Amino acid sequence: MNKITKAIIPIAGYGSRMFPETLLINKALLPIGNKPVILFLLEEIVEAKIKDVYIIISPNQASIIDLLKPTSKEILSKFKDNIEIKHFNDIINSVNFHYVIQNKPNGLARALLLLKNEITEPFALLLGDNIILPKHLGIPYLKEQYEKYKVNIIGVSNIEKNDISKYGVVISNDFNNPIEVIDFIEKPTNANSTFVSLGRYVLNPSIFNYIESEKDSLKELLLPDYIIKEKTLAFDTKALWLDVGTKENFRKANSFDI
Repeated sequence: MNKITKAIIPIAGYGSRMFPETLLINKALLPIGNKPVILFLLEEIVEAKIKDVYIIISPNQASIIDLLKPTSKEILSKFKDNIEIKHFNDIINSVNFHYVIQNKPNGLARALLLLKNEITEPFALLLGDNIILPKHLGIPYLKEQYEKYKVNIIGVSNIEKNDISKYGVVISNDFNNPIEVIDFIEKPTNANSTFVSLGRYVLNPSIFNYIESEKDSLKELLLPDYIIKEKTLAFDTKALWLDVGTKENFRKANSFDI
């Protein structure tokens, strides 16, 4: 049985939809409720019993590395009864962090290619501007499905038809769960589907070879194009999905009691 022991979080983008806040801080560090976005992702990873986390950052994002260090003994001594600090330390001490520098943001697919020689087994992928609640319906659930089916797995959410133009839409001939994916359409104005990717994947490592074959292309390399080169199943996890990649959605996410 293939065990998923590695996860990738790509956060090297500029976060331009969140300017001016992201001029000074990576969007993965922005707070939802009382904790940064990235901590929600790490909680999923720990729940899934994944030990190695590869974070793709840009050269000017050392603040991520600084955050994901155990809290100093000095601070702990001053806040020894602080539940949030204890939880934070428990989470970051549960995984091994590996940082990969993407010198020039040029798309998600090319970002993943930086790890081609590091990851030679199935892996989890969590996009940094999506929060899934409760956490067991994110990567932990999709990991279970991968271990059952051994094919590319993506999490999807069924949304209002009027909103599909904002997202990547899954196309299929049969929308029973699981959904066998035959295509993705990026931000369509019309489609026969209302299922969209929610930024959670478990993928076979062969995807690196597909991306590698077109890495010198001048066109934008869209990750879904490479995912569906092999059999892909989509699962509607029925989770609460919070897209925090825009100011409007960020405000909505902060209106939830989480």
